Amino acid sequence: MSPVLLFLQRLHCRLAGVPPEGHSWSPAATEALRDLVSQEEVVSLRVLSHTQDGCPEVELHLLEDSHGSINFDLSTEFDIFPPCTASLETASPEPPISLSPAPAAVPPPVTLSPGPCSLPPLVPLPPASLPAPGSLLDLRVTHAVSPDSFVVRLCGEQLDLAEQLRQHYSSSSGDCADVTLANGDSYYALKSGDSWHRVEVTQVVGAGQDSQAVVRYVDEGGQAVVGARELRVLGEEFRSLPCQALAASLACLQPVEGDWTPEDNFWFNKRVSGRQLVGLVHGVEPRLLLELRDPRDNTAVHRQLVQEGKAVLR
Repeated sequence: MSPVLLFLQRLHCRLAGVPPEGHSWSPAATEALRDLVSQEEVVSLRVLSHTQDGCPEVELHLLEDSHGSINFDLSTEFDIFPPCTASLETASPEPPISLSPAPAAVPPPVTLSPGPCSLPPLVPLPPASLPAPGSLLDLRVTHAVSPDSFVVRLCGEQLDLAEQLRQHYSSSSGDCADVTLANGDSYYALKSGDSWHRVEVTQVVGAGQDSQAVVRYVDEGGQAVVGARELRVLGEEFRSLPCQALAASLACLQPVEGDWTPEDNFWFNKRVSGRQLVGLVHGVEPRLLLELRDPRDNTAVHRQLVQEGKAVLR
């Protein structure tokens, strides 16, 4: 391979969501990244956006781990990212908080602005309903890592909570900031951009109004790290509705090389993310096994992968 060809394969990029908001990069973070993935290791790369300086923001995945990103693993290690100077100047003085408690210690709940709000955030939401094998579904792919790991959400006007959540939290009665955070089975509302989402808090770091929460989007899939002050108590009318994110894998095929390559994953992500498709259910355990088709021309996504030389039928 010529030196010119090697140069063309280099990509200067930036990890999306790392460091967490209000924190900065550090030598310890560099070492942690090197521990997670070596310079010679092949990873799956997903371009999320392009910044004003032209440097793409990317999400990295280890090939043998299709369930979580390197970005997410790094962003939850708060002790390696020191707070930004501006954040320290505006924060209220508090005693130091240990970010590395003893393994047996159970982190206490984090209470924000205790007040009259009494809705219990620890009430679990009903799990997503699994369709029967052979069902034909109208769905949208909300999060895609690889053909073996993506998230779908069934289409239907009655299932779209976005407008209902917006109306609820745009009113003074719905904007309740009295939240008690706790790890696991703890559900809240979160505003991201112009939209509201239902989320589950899976980890809490710190205490008080400067604490951080690792959340999972229960209706769209994917995870994020947010400030605890961004969360709101989930309204009672939204607690009886099942979670809508369904983990899925593509049916009928397998990768040519044994593992999906970064190029395969990039192609698949670009082909299905955010698109409304039709899915035929081949199985439901351990996740939905789906055959995806584009309703515009009835094109089967798995056959496109085969035609592109990225997969073989099984």
